Amino acid sequence: MSLPRNVLQEIESLAACGFDNRDSLYFRIFETMGESLELPDDLTHIDQVDAETRTELQAAIEEAFSRREREMQ
Repeated sequence: MSLPRNVLQEIESLAACGFDNRDSLYFRIFETMGESLELPDDLTHIDQVDAETRTELQAAIEEAFSRREREMQ
């Protein structure tokens, strides 16, 4: 699975705002973008996200924060 464009854009936007850290941004994406991520409707806890999606989300979030940190220097 590759993350949908709208999810990647949301990660970039939220990371740029600076209100979230990596963990809270991951949780926010889980809470608000489940449909875009095609998560099952019965998924009730963040720990239930499949490993592939979790890895891709964490990598995209890390990249967004790294980019933001480079821009701030």
